[in-house]
Amino acid sequence: MKELRNRVAVVTGAASGIGFALAERFAAEGMKVVLADIEGRTLASAAEALRRKAPAVLASQIDVSRSDDMERLARETYDEFGAAHVLCNNAGVAVIGAVHEHSLADWQWVINVNLWGVIHGVRAFVPRMLASGDEAHLVHGGSDHRSVHVGVRRHEARGDGALGVDVQGVPDDRRPDRGLRGLSRSYQHEYLALVA
Repeated sequence: MKELRNRVAVVTGAASGIGFALAERFAAEGMKVVLADIEGRTLASAAEALRRKAPAVLASQIDVSRSDDMERLARETYDEFGAAHVLCNNAGVAVIGAVHEHSLADWQWVINVNLWGVIHGVRAFVPRMLASGDEAHLVHGGSDHRSVHVGVRRHEARGDGALGVDVQGVPDDRRPDRGLRGLSRSYQHEYLALVA
């Protein structure tokens, strides 16, 4: 995506940390920004700060582990801005300590946010992105400093208007390509099957 001005970026886990830094960068590029986070007070402060920098800001308090919250976020985004060009599934949690000492509730919390949050984001946004026909991208953050970038586009070169998805893994510099080739190919296979 070469032109970012007036495009729409959606960031989960956006009230602080990397999520807020992503939102600030998108705002600096002239994008409309949707901030989503579970922490209401922190989200309100982040939205207030970002409104001084972005052409338009929408803040939505959501829990990414809940599919209905992610669906609501997608509806609010499209109702307010009519599009989503970038979705950063950035929300993530971790439990500190020895893994064998984590409770089952700890494990469920981590999986619900870090895995199901991404799945809910994909299911809520990708069908709308594909339907729009616009170029769109997904970025899924990972706790081991890697992300998977997914581009949603039409196959312009083929001339048949078929929808397609490009997937590119961005590995940690210290662990190049660790598991991402297979993951990327798997994402590509699944998405191409979805839109065939």
